[in-house]
Amino acid sequence: MPPANTRLPLIPYPRSAVLTGGTCALNKATRVLFESGPHDLASWAAPMLDLLRRGTGLALPIAPALSGPTHTSITVGHLDGQPAEAYTLEITEAGVVLRAGDREGLIWGLQTLRQLLPAEVERPLPRVAADPGRPDGNLRPRPADWLPPPGKPSPWPTATLGEDAGGQGRGQRNAASAAAATAAQPAPHPVWSLPCLQIADQPRYAWRGLLLDSCRHFQQVAAIERLIDLMSLHKLNRLHWHLTEDQGWRLEIKTRPLLTEVGAWRLDSDGVRYGGFYTQEEARHVVAYAAARGITVVPEIELPGHCRAALAAYPELSCRGIALPVETAWGVFPDIYCAGNDAVFSFLEEVLTEVLDLFPSPFIHLGGDECPPDRWSECPRCRERMAREGLRDADELRGWFVRQIATWLAERGRRAIGWDEVLAGELAAGTIVQSWRGFAGATEARRRGHDAIVSPISHVYLDQDVAQVGLETVLGFEPEDPRGESASLAGSAGRTLGGEMCVWTEWIPQAVLDERVFPRACGGSEALWSPPPSGGARRRDVAEFRARLVNHSQRLRALGVAGLQASRL
Repeated sequence: MPPANTRLPLIPYPRSAVLTGGTCALNKATRVLFESGPHDLASWAAPMLDLLRRGTGLALPIAPALSGPTHTSITVGHLDGQPAEAYTLEITEAGVVLRAGDREGLIWGLQTLRQLLPAEVERPLPRVAADPGRPDGNLRPRPADWLPPPGKPSPWPTATLGEDAGGQGRGQRNAASAAAATAAQPAPHPVWSLPCLQIADQPRYAWRGLLLDSCRHFQQVAAIERLIDLMSLHKLNRLHWHLTEDQGWRLEIKTRPLLTEVGAWRLDSDGVRYGGFYTQEEARHVVAYAAARGITVVPEIELPGHCRAALAAYPELSCRGIALPVETAWGVFPDIYCAGNDAVFSFLEEVLTEVLDLFPSPFIHLGGDECPPDRWSECPRCRERMAREGLRDADELRGWFVRQIATWLAERGRRAIGWDEVLAGELAAGTIVQSWRGFAGATEARRRGHDAIVSPISHVYLDQDVAQVGLETVLGFEPEDPRGESASLAGSAGRTLGGEMCVWTEWIPQAVLDERVFPRACGGSEALWSPPPSGGARRRDVAEFRARLVNHSQRLRALGVAGLQASRL
């Protein structure tokens, strides 16, 4: 065995981990024992135990804890008086004992146990189409106005997600996938060895998020499940699902059917109809699938801007009231919801009533960013609204608009989230600010007594090329303001909830998700879960992290994650 101070090959790294010497063998006689308590631990553990059964080939039958261990056992119980996401894991030669504060802690503890097993236990995740927004499932033609930088490969590969889209030939990709599938098949009646150790763990931040934009490019439900599985492996617990945009409305709203009949579709650059949407049944499925893996799905219904798809379906909700197509280009567009039209707020309340029924999340994202004032400045109804409400300009009108909806949500027990532009106006009580244009928005939110999520484009926008935002940058992300301004906010009621990586999909069809998200999301998970650098160090030990990542990448390859060439680790 390695010395007790050796770092374990875990990502993210636990708060405390000590190797105690020796090994524990899981074999065909291993049982799972659940201690009695106030919750249904067996139900909570079921998805992860099923995954371990498939990967190891072990039956892992459940037996009452009172029966006592027979051979090696995995014992699961409660961790009294600890936060929900906390867990302890003790492995001795006699077996494994996992105790957790609540459901989430149990899931994270089982994910740690999984990472302690060899990568051979992993099975490839299902493959999905290159781009399901097109009828043929293929990648769209390259936009005529975009070319890759000199010497850079095109970001439009031909591989399906689950193959290695990182420059290998198709034959090599298929061989690599077949090898991964073969390696993932467990041997008959195998014995799996675990190191004896003691882990006491809980996250640094409560909000460890990943935004997925399903509007610019559409993803299959299977691809979202796949992403959720990978998020859970890395203890990320918030899927921020961007569902409405200028280029597509992706969620079925039964009282407003034109949102998907019209707003879910646009013409691709070669004239092919592009789009898709999620039925309410599919949305509920995604929510339940994520919850079983420790993840809350936070929907975003964008307002008052980035709504051209909605206005294509219901043009009377705009200031001009003219018919406009669903937008086909990327950018910021002047036609937005009319702030002077009461029907707009009735419409949004109808939509959000159905959203609240589909998504039990305590948080609903309202967007609030990139809202040009052009149409409001020209609109008599909007000018009348500003005069009646005593608002000086379009920025204050945007704040008023978001505040109306945030207050409506609060009356129904939900908290609104808005991008940092919402700070231009007064915020409704309980509103959370997501700071994307740097760290200043989070600092100002806390100063005003509001909680903040930190998502600076400089550190965690994974749609950017790795030359701009590389693995080391994401690993070095610190949600607290690096200029130390948070120190002056000691008396403020506002808190930093955590951080969130963002995957905007203007240039990311489904086939490119893997290589844009990984391995950078591994660094983000470390930054948000693991303790800050110790001993007064300002930065994490990149070399030590990379050493763990090289080991961890074997697991990701076995799962079929693409784009994990050695040069990117």
